[in-house]
Amino acid sequence: MIACEFCHKQFTNLSNKHRHQRLCRKLTPFSCKLCTYTTHRSDLLKKHKLVCLRKFQNKFGDNDKSDTSQREVCNTTPRTS
Repeated sequence: MIACEFCHKQFTNLSNKHRHQRLCRKLTPFSCKLCTYTTHRSDLLKKHKLVCLRKFQNKFGDNDKSDTSQREVCNTTPRTS
């Protein structure tokens, strides 16, 4: 078993431990381009992007993709940079 150095949770797989440690260390390297949503897992970002894009398309239609419209895409705060 492999233990997390921060919370001592046990893992059988080193890659799962590394993924978990991003959560323990509060690292969020994956971020949505439409809003300020960030996460420590790429699979969660992928799911979020589908929801975020669907909300954007439903609210503004496929043809309207201006930056000013993207502010109300999802419940997350809009990106400022």
